[in-house]
Amino acid sequence: MFVIALRLVMFAYAVVFFITGSLLLSSRITRHSQRIGLSLNAIRSCQWARRACRVFGLRTKRVSEGPRPQGGRLVVCNHMSYLDPVMLAAQEPSIFVTSREVEESGFLGSICSAAGCIFVDRRNRRNTSKDMDTVALLLKQGLVVSIFPEGTSTDGSMVKAFKSPLFEAAIQSGMPIEPRVFHYQRANNKPVTISNRDDICWYGDMTFLPHFIKTLCRSTLEAEFRQLGLIQSLGRDRRSLTKECEQLIRSSYIPII
Repeated sequence: MFVIALRLVMFAYAVVFFITGSLLLSSRITRHSQRIGLSLNAIRSCQWARRACRVFGLRTKRVSEGPRPQGGRLVVCNHMSYLDPVMLAAQEPSIFVTSREVEESGFLGSICSAAGCIFVDRRNRRNTSKDMDTVALLLKQGLVVSIFPEGTSTDGSMVKAFKSPLFEAAIQSGMPIEPRVFHYQRANNKPVTISNRDDICWYGDMTFLPHFIKTLCRSTLEAEFRQLGLIQSLGRDRRSLTKECEQLIRSSYIPII
C-alpha cells in the first residue's frame, strides 16, 4: 500500500506541475506563433512522459528498421491503452490527435488538453475537414503528429481496420508517414497474455479509475515499438495509403494470446 500511495502522490504532483506549466505556456502562445507554442508543448509533454514512465515502471524498447526518421511526419500506430501515448511520447516530442469524446471525459481530457493534443470531431464531417487542415499545416511546419487510426483502443488480440480521413493531411502536406507497431511484452516480469491483458489494455466499456488503480499496483510494464520505415505520401490516394499502413502494421503485430 505504501508503494501505491507514493506512486499516487508522485503522479498527482507531476500532473499538477504539468497542467500548471501548460496553462502558463498557453497564456504566452497568444504573443507567439502557434507552431512555437505547440512545439514547446510537445517538448514538455515528452519530458513529463519520461517522468511518468519512471514513476510507473514503464519501459519501452525502440527498434528501427533503417535510419531513424527525422523531421515532420505523420506517425501512425496501433492502440491498446491510455499508456500507449505516454510511452510513445517519452521517445520524442510529438503532437497527438485524439477524439472530442476523450476531451469531454474529465481527467483524461484535462491531461490531453495540457499536452496540447488536437481533438477531432468524428461525428461531424465538416469539422473533421477543418481538423485535417490543421494537421496538414502542422506537418508542413515540420512537426511530428501522431495518430491512432483504429479510432479506439483494443484488447490486443488484433489490429482493427484503420479510418482514413487524417491520412489526407499527409497527402495535402506532402509529408511522409511513419508506421509504428506497438507490443506489450511483459508485466511484473511475466509475459502479457489473455490472462493478464485486461490489467494493461483499456478498451470497450472499461471504467478508467479501477483500471488506473491496477496500473498503480503494477511494478513494471515492458513494451516494444518498432519503426517500420517511411511511406511517401505525395501523389498517393488516401484509401490505398491507409490500407498499406494498416497491412504493414497488422503483419508486424504480435497478437496477445
